[in-house]
Amino acid sequence: MLVEFLAQFQGTIGICFILAMAWMFSEDRALKPSWRWIAIAVAAQFILAIAIVRIPFIWDVIGLANAGVAAIEEATLAGSSYMF
Repeated sequence: MLVEFLAQFQGTIGICFILAMAWMFSEDRALKPSWRWIAIAVAAQFILAIAIVRIPFIWDVIGLANAGVAAIEEATLAGSSYMF
């Protein structure tokens, strides 16, 4: 049951971990951004993730971008095999 819970909230746990690591390794914690800015950034991250997953148009645009990157990768592999 714990594994299922962790798998369901893996992204949320990851965001919290990254925020904690950024705070731990910051040199001057007195100059940290306000909690309001952090909450806005995290909310924007969740809204973007939900939009990517739930809106088909955005999913299609990401699929096209993926196809473009795959074509560049394929051309790069072909070119590098010619060079070396």
